[in-house]
Amino acid sequence: MSFARTVARNVFSNSFGFVVNAVVGILLLPFMEGQLGPAAYGFWTLLISCTGYYGLLDIGVRSAVGQYVTRYWSQGKVEKVNETLSTAFALMLAGSAIVLVAGAVVSWFAPLWVPLDSAGPDAARLMFAIVALGVAVNLPLMLSQCATYARSRFDIAQAIGISERLVFVGIAVWLLLNGYGLLELAIANAATQLVANLVRCYVGFKLLPGVRISRRFVKRESVRELYGYSIFSVLINAGDTVLAHSSALVIPISVGLVAWWNGSAPAAGTGTGGEKTAADLALGHYAMGSLLVFYMLSLISSVAWTITPHATTKDAQGDLGAVRRLWVTGSRLTLAFAAVVGGGVILVSGDFLTLLVGPEYMSGEVFVSSALLAGVLTAGALCRSAMTIGRQICFGLREVRFLARVSFLEAIGTLLLGTAFGIAYGLLGVALGSVLATAVTQLVVMPRFLSRRLGVPLGDYFRAVPWPALAVLATMALAAKLLDGAFDGQTWAETIVEYGEDNQFSAPARSWLFVIVVSALLGTIGAVVAFLLGTNRDEKQMLLRRLKVSQRKPA
Repeated sequence: MSFARTVARNVFSNSFGFVVNAVVGILLLPFMEGQLGPAAYGFWTLLISCTGYYGLLDIGVRSAVGQYVTRYWSQGKVEKVNETLSTAFALMLAGSAIVLVAGAVVSWFAPLWVPLDSAGPDAARLMFAIVALGVAVNLPLMLSQCATYARSRFDIAQAIGISERLVFVGIAVWLLLNGYGLLELAIANAATQLVANLVRCYVGFKLLPGVRISRRFVKRESVRELYGYSIFSVLINAGDTVLAHSSALVIPISVGLVAWWNGSAPAAGTGTGGEKTAADLALGHYAMGSLLVFYMLSLISSVAWTITPHATTKDAQGDLGAVRRLWVTGSRLTLAFAAVVGGGVILVSGDFLTLLVGPEYMSGEVFVSSALLAGVLTAGALCRSAMTIGRQICFGLREVRFLARVSFLEAIGTLLLGTAFGIAYGLLGVALGSVLATAVTQLVVMPRFLSRRLGVPLGDYFRAVPWPALAVLATMALAAKLLDGAFDGQTWAETIVEYGEDNQFSAPARSWLFVIVVSALLGTIGAVVAFLLGTNRDEKQMLLRRLKVSQRKPA
């Protein structure tokens, strides 16, 4: 199969998996909370979070395994693949032993630090023990995911992942409707993961014929190789985690400093809780503004991630020219796609958030409009999207040390600039500080490094990549402006809400149907422009040929 078809298949698979998981998560949350009750549901989220914390004990080994299995398989070095997998399996067994010990301690002391309104002490201990046992058993088995990664079969990986998700949801719904509770959910969750990972193991050995896991393949040099990559992978994830939750640090600090400077006076409209209440309200307001941006970045990342094994393969084969083309072409196409999504977020977020959470988030009476925050944060998301392919190429080239430095530079810059700007300009300043830190790292630091590493002049990159995306945004903005005249002569912003006699915001003036129709219309316009300006002649012809072939196939 050609590279273009492989990328198209993987992009579609990851996008479909993202949509399924998002929809299932949104629908399952209120159902489980309603069936279990708030206290029991909170206990369940605590159990699930423990799964993630235990999983951190792999110390980034799984990401390193994916890198080196891909690299050695593309070079035909099956013996090195066996050494990588066997060594990683031994390391994961050690991790499983640590999980069992940690799980025993956590389980025994669980009644001392968790709410027991929904579970007695013995039941709480048993559920925490089940979670730890499930992670310990599944930790080595999860190495099998590297097979679909190394062979660029994200469609198979998503098929297994979606099936696992839907099976658990079906079991969970049946259990809750039939009066079962948290203990049965914990068992079902661990069992579903085990079955899915066993399927992944079977598929993995089929995709990598000749691969074996044996004690004789465990090598000390493989340990050094894996940890040399994984340590920096962990640091990258740590920096990204700080960055993702930076607002939770920046906003309380900036609100508290402003209140202190003003003599600890509560912000207007924040009630009697003083600075704490003001910070809580500000965090909620900011979270609404970043909601759609979070999903936008998640979608872009799921698409770009499919490029990493290809970059690894080409680097392993010494084809640096292919990596150069991948950076420029992939960045152009990804940013054009991101512009379509980001343009929709900027232009429709006001109506969407008004319908979702209420017009008070748009009023600007206490804090700046959440829709304005969404627009500013989308600008930062577009800067990040311009370098998403470059980031994946850095992983493929094993430039994880550089990525770790960039990740911490952006995180620290976001904290410092967000706090400084937040003190001066409130929530809008927090968003602007975040965007500025992102712009510096993603539009200055990253391109300069890749330009030197790959031998691509910076001018060539900036002449090719951003302009189609800018054209998409301009066209979508013009289309939105033309649509304004269709609503009683009001502007786009004026029709978000209607004023009552008391000059207070009332019910939304637009419906969900309106939001869906306009989003589809603007998205279609943006997609057409992205196709016309974001693809060259060869790419257009290839896409049209694919469409003609699909139309000729018998039903």
